[in-house]
Amino acid sequence: MFHIACGTCHFIRYMQFSHDNHHLSLTELADYSKISKFHFIRLFSEATGRTPYQYIQHRRIERERLLLMTTKMSVAEVGATVGLFDAPNFSRTFSKHTGLSPTQFRMQSS
Repeated sequence: MFHIACGTCHFIRYMQFSHDNHHLSLTELADYSKISKFHFIRLFSEATGRTPYQYIQHRRIERERLLLMTTKMSVAEVGATVGLFDAPNFSRTFSKHTGLSPTQFRMQSS
């Protein structure tokens, strides 16, 4: 069990410091942890309270919020930076999680 928990910790650390996390594969992460994909999802969810997908989405939203507050990047550039290259999809996802469009969020943050 310790090895599996460490695998989850490594994944979380990687997600926190990776700027290119939109290319991660669940199969690759499970292989890295040396367990099945379904077992990885279950253990990851137990450790974090979120599925790997939910965790990635949460981290992206946090990074998007930071970029919108601290840079002059366009909304499309912010989306592309975090791996959401389709501007309408980025805006929809951001709004779903924050209750504000990226533009509204930026205006309220300044």
